[in-house]
Amino acid sequence: MPDRVALLPEILRAWADEDLREHLSLEGRVAKRQREKRLRSVEARAQKLIEAIETVDHTGAFDMALKPQMRRAGTSLWKTDITAAKQRRDGAISWLVDLAEIFNGSESESANGKKPKPPPDKATRYYLVMLDLAAIFELVSGEEPRRRVDFDSGKTYGPFADFAAGVWLVVFGNIRGLSYAVRVWADEMTRQRKLVLRIIQ
Repeated sequence: MPDRVALLPEILRAWADEDLREHLSLEGRVAKRQREKRLRSVEARAQKLIEAIETVDHTGAFDMALKPQMRRAGTSLWKTDITAAKQRRDGAISWLVDLAEIFNGSESESANGKKPKPPPDKATRYYLVMLDLAAIFELVSGEEPRRRVDFDSGKTYGPFADFAAGVWLVVFGNIRGLSYAVRVWADEMTRQRKLVLRIIQ
């Protein structure tokens, strides 16, 4: 047992470099929704720009190619590469069409035709961190991690709670969300145990 305890710093460093980094990089649903809202705004503006381009006549379309190319190359009308100008314009319009269609249904499904699962929210990140801490605690202490609650104060206590609190404080800079995370983890462990018992009985 003392040998395992001595390995704890090394175990925590390896965990922080690998699993913890992955858990904390998972994006919450709120952030994803906010980004999608902004992208939809970009999509709508791109569609309006395409509609405006469609109203331009042949001479206007030529000017759309020529003038930006002249500005970019710093050349006069007679020394501007017309072919390159048209290719640049057409490439830009093609990209704009793709941009205007980014939320047109095609991106909401993966290659196998199924909608991707939403990214984990904060509760899931907390649960994944707590799951790892429980495994590390059991490996080092040889004890099964348990959630113990003081019925008078409602606070979580015990060896596992103390261990989790120490690591939680280092990871998150405070212990907000710790009690909730322990409860979510404990509830899920209980659910899984009941499921296994139901299967084997």
